[in-house]
Amino acid sequence: MSADLKGEERSSLSRHPWVSVVVLVALMVFSLIIFRKLFQTISLAGFEINPIIETAVGMIVGIIVFFGVVPYVLGLPQGRTSITRYLHAIGLRRPQSTSNLMVVTLPCIAILFSSWLLASFVYNQLFLGGDLAFFISQLMDTSRALPPRNWSIVTAIGSIWEEVVMRGIFVTMLLDKHTERESIGLSALAFGAIHILNLLNGPPTTELLIGVFAQILWCTLYGLFYGYLFIKTRNLIPCMVLHYVGNGFISFWWFTPNAPFPVYMILMLAFYIGLFPTILSIVWVKNASRVQL
Repeated sequence: MSADLKGEERSSLSRHPWVSVVVLVALMVFSLIIFRKLFQTISLAGFEINPIIETAVGMIVGIIVFFGVVPYVLGLPQGRTSITRYLHAIGLRRPQSTSNLMVVTLPCIAILFSSWLLASFVYNQLFLGGDLAFFISQLMDTSRALPPRNWSIVTAIGSIWEEVVMRGIFVTMLLDKHTERESIGLSALAFGAIHILNLLNGPPTTELLIGVFAQILWCTLYGLFYGYLFIKTRNLIPCMVLHYVGNGFISFWWFTPNAPFPVYMILMLAFYIGLFPTILSIVWVKNASRVQL
């Protein structure tokens, strides 16, 4: 990063990327807990809270936290500075061609969709008797992926804040101390590790423990791609878009009804945001680097 982006007042926290990411994750968890308590209170009072309202409120709080508290109070990622320099530092204000970013991003979305479709096809062939007509009819039934049956395309919007934290802020801070390759690897490990918090989603059953462990693995794998994409483009928008798509659109292309738990975990590790899409996406972005970004 150039010297003019270092901030007018370097905070002590901005010199410690690992401490900073813990603070930011704790801030996100604290905000989530407050949200849940607030919505529970409102629901008990007889008011209906739907996912659209929850997501809208979450976005408002995210804007306050990540465009107010983080740059002006915490001084991350590179010290207390103007909002313009902050946005530039985290990759949200970099003058790049929209068409160039689309050349990088859209094929990666296609890779995700193809990977999910392949997983669904494999499952259909091995466990659903290979009934191709039934398989196609279920994939064409988009109602299972849309409200009111499924609100993922709405609630997944909140995943953009993970990209602000893990790539925009954390990777930017790591690059001050490490090589690009080291920054990609360390940020991927951290991205996978924060998903251990999903153990709080229920009682500690064997399935929950295995599921969270598998999630840590596939998030670490795809975290390698997110970090590589951010460093290659120096822009956070492609990471945000792909993270949202990965969380919000899987139900359109993923159809593995009543999958045995071990089979489901293997498919997720291989095809969701695991090995297959990670490798193909990195290869594509590497080749697309011939386009001036």
